[in-house]
Amino acid sequence: MPEQRDLFDLAAADAVAARTSAQAELAKNLANEILKGPAKFDPKRLKALSPQGILVLLAAIRQHKVREAEPPRETSAGKVDERMKSFSWQHLRKPEPNRWLRSVAAGVGSGLLIVAIGLSAAAFS
Repeated sequence: MPEQRDLFDLAAADAVAARTSAQAELAKNLANEILKGPAKFDPKRLKALSPQGILVLLAAIRQHKVREAEPPRETSAGKVDERMKSFSWQHLRKPEPNRWLRSVAAGVGSGLLIVAIGLSAAAFS
């Protein structure tokens, strides 16, 4: 089994290398087309490029090296920046009423109403 795994890893590495070289070649060809006739170039052809292919394309067009893309920064769920608060509706929201307090008040009010109706019925009968 380890031999098969090693063979698979080698085949995968070869496939990645072939794809990378094909992407670089495609990017260089697209760059040549852009430099020869920018008006005739179809931008839809850029969909076939990977991010590394686009870097190669830009480097070929600009004729100098483009830096590698930085990995995305991880953001923490810490304090919200004060400037970001102005972009949200959070400061306009009202706190929701306490449902327990509302139900107790409704129960007490209903009970008092029933007692008042009962007392008035007893007084007039």
